[in-house]
Amino acid sequence: MRKLRFVALTHDLGKVFDRRNHQKIIVKILKECNIFDPVIIDYLQRFHKRGNGKDYLCLVKYADQFSSEIQRVNAEDFVIPQGKYHRYLVGRFDRELRSHFWTNKADLNKMRNFIAKNQILEEIPSDVRDSTRTSLREHSLLTEQILCLLIDAVELFPCPECLYEWVGLKQVNDYLVKNVKNIPKLRTSKELLKVKRELSGSWIPQRPKFQQAIVKLNSYGWGVDKIAHHFGLLEKEVKCILDS
Repeated sequence: MRKLRFVALTHDLGKVFDRRNHQKIIVKILKECNIFDPVIIDYLQRFHKRGNGKDYLCLVKYADQFSSEIQRVNAEDFVIPQGKYHRYLVGRFDRELRSHFWTNKADLNKMRNFIAKNQILEEIPSDVRDSTRTSLREHSLLTEQILCLLIDAVELFPCPECLYEWVGLKQVNDYLVKNVKNIPKLRTSKELLKVKRELSGSWIPQRPKFQQAIVKLNSYGWGVDKIAHHFGLLEKEVKCILDS
């Protein structure tokens, strides 16, 4: 994990950053690190200029190769409008991953805290490997969407010394694969919070970045219902943010 680089950047264009800035950063990193795959750079530049859907599909096709090349690069820290993302990914995330995932026992409170502080896990492709050739599939399992499944699995299956070993158990993986399709039907902590607010009154986080994220997701095609479900908000709260 020490050499983990911009893997998440290739997972879904525009999901983390504004699309224009996203493409500029990737092209800049590739060129400055002497990675000159003409096909990848050509599609990146064309997508940056036109936002063409066909080019996007080609980028998805080359995502695995692109991720592998980026991982081998000793990239520098690039300042982007949203902050120093690379420093966060390689530094803080690496330390927290080791602290909360590799070494701690399967303590549910620690698991919740880890997930809450590391939303970047949702951006990591499950089929990509780190510099030690260790699959990141286990890491991507630790997202808030399947926290309820992990809690059930902890109760059903014995836990080894650390979460890393436990998530890798075949019976745990089979259980998650079998039940992951039922995630939308499960009552997560966000849904419980939403029900509570329906009874006690509306609540919207008064944070500009949070509200900007809602607006950006809506511009990427997320509907009001999907945004409300993802953030545990009421639909009228989402509409209020979009109309403000």
